[in-house]
Amino acid sequence: MLEEFLREREGADTRWYPVMEGVMACSFSLKGEPMEGPDPVVEPQRFETLFCRGGGLTLERKDGRRLRVEGGGILLLSHGQALRGVRLDGGLRGVLVAVNAPAARESLAALCGLMGELRLDTGAVKRWMEQREGCGLLADVPWSRAVFGALDELDGLEQSRYCVWKAVELLYLLCQRSGWLDNERSFGGEEEPLGAYLEAHLEEKLTIEVLSRRFCLSPTALKLRFRQIYGQPIHTWLQRRRLERAAELLAATAMTVLQVAQAVGYDGVSQFNPAFRRQYGCTPTQYRKMSKSGGLHPLPQDGRP
Repeated sequence: MLEEFLREREGADTRWYPVMEGVMACSFSLKGEPMEGPDPVVEPQRFETLFCRGGGLTLERKDGRRLRVEGGGILLLSHGQALRGVRLDGGLRGVLVAVNAPAARESLAALCGLMGELRLDTGAVKRWMEQREGCGLLADVPWSRAVFGALDELDGLEQSRYCVWKAVELLYLLCQRSGWLDNERSFGGEEEPLGAYLEAHLEEKLTIEVLSRRFCLSPTALKLRFRQIYGQPIHTWLQRRRLERAAELLAATAMTVLQVAQAVGYDGVSQFNPAFRRQYGCTPTQYRKMSKSGGLHPLPQDGRP
């Protein structure tokens, strides 16, 4: 998917290298305004690994979720079946490794032979990617930090060779189900997604420290990963969702304004009322009167329904 997009922009800032049979690597640096990427397509047995060195790229899923990779992140793509669109920052730069699996089979077999007849369980990798609907993201783990630390010391062809080597190493780690990869499941895989957990605990005091322990991630990794997937900081998302829930309770129940505030995580009305007014343009009491009278509910101030 990204391979076709970069080939259309081949030039001084986009260099392709045929590192080995069936495996191409592209070192690139895009300039200019943000741009829409190619239409997502399904490409069986084609795999891409993007080592993002700067800028960013946002994938929009068909279910409305967004997945964003920024500098220091590694994006894995096996198909575009779950995607609706792609947006690339004008300053996006990095290395893309594109693999044609059938053509690369002998090359990978030769590498495995050098490692003492190492066997790669490609079925495990396929299942890992299917759990993420063809889009996997690794960021802010010791392995990826070490990769980019070494990558910054290389240039040109050597960057591409290094990234191909690391893409094969990542394939091996995925086959082994390394423990630090399991943390990624908390953002849309086998474990409870963070967004669903927040939805179910809006009335609680949800701090970064509490969430970090719950999802086995450092505070920095938690905040980065949440923004990559949900498109905004945790605090912003949480406040908006709490106030949306409050509006639902005001319209559908007889709870007092204080009870509604406490039900969505506020200690009292002194903080709740100003926050509600900023989002909806009216007080909680005015919102309730309008809903009871059959009037239209005020929209959030940004026009979001």
